Amino acid sequence: MESTTRDIIKERIRSKKEIHFQGFVNFLYTKCYGSTRFTTIKQKRDGGSDGVLDGNTILAVYGPNQLDLNKFKKKLGKSGNAKEPGDFEKYEKNFSDKYPNWQVVYNNEMTTSRVEYLRELKSDVILVGVDDLVELISVQNYADIEAIGKWLEIKNSLISNDLLYEVVIGMLRLEEDTSVQISSFIESAIDPQEKIEINFSGEEIDRVTEELIDGMKYFGALDTMFKGKSDKVNILKKKVRDALEDYNDTLYNSLKKYEKRAAETSNKTSDDKYKYYLRCVLLYLFERCYIGKKTLAEKKKNALSK
Repeated sequence: MESTTRDIIKERIRSKKEIHFQGFVNFLYTKCYGSTRFTTIKQKRDGGSDGVLDGNTILAVYGPNQLDLNKFKKKLGKSGNAKEPGDFEKYEKNFSDKYPNWQVVYNNEMTTSRVEYLRELKSDVILVGVDDLVELISVQNYADIEAIGKWLEIKNSLISNDLLYEVVIGMLRLEEDTSVQISSFIESAIDPQEKIEINFSGEEIDRVTEELIDGMKYFGALDTMFKGKSDKVNILKKKVRDALEDYNDTLYNSLKKYEKRAAETSNKTSDDKYKYYLRCVLLYLFERCYIGKKTLAEKKKNALSK
């Protein structure tokens, strides 16, 4: 995930306070761990628990309006008030026998003073600050990352463009050899329908046409991503083109094989959204005339550019 996107997600998490932060953590943990691993607790009778993870960990979720260390200690630790005990006091009284782990989830950075205080309470406390939450989000499948971004009210185009970039970076890493001769960057596309018809046959034509039309909404973002980076474009197209040629099969079958390999290499075999974005990038390379048999117009254009 790009640093800019990480920073935006981080700030949106920080902006969630009190019950809104609790609601976000409930949504996030349910997405990340599923309802079988994570269980929420009704707030009026939580007994000091903001959720149970993996049947052995009690959560204490804290999203204060102000970054006050003393309030942090009173809320999460020992309040000094028997009528309003801190979360750790309630954990010790109500849950520690059955649930050996205690996890604190905080909507900001876990500063040294906060870490030291919590570890004085329980040496093996599990600490989850805002950076940890961002990291947790970044390793989810693409559909869940988009859903989390939507919950945080982040523009979908920002998330989708970031995921497209991640797909491209993954494609660039598929091969070790990144040496390539820089050539011209084709800015405009040739008639895609003609190119489809000379590269595919039968039902493939309708299927690829439909996928291409759907994927075109991301082509502008990919153009922007590659603008002024012809070296990256050429490395990418060489890697993809060489891989497709190695399969020694029809273009349609070769693309399927490439997609399967890329998904396996990226540990995304069960991530349908990743596969969708990967397909969009491959169709972009096809439509921008980097892979596949060339049309007559392409051949003429390339001849004139030499």
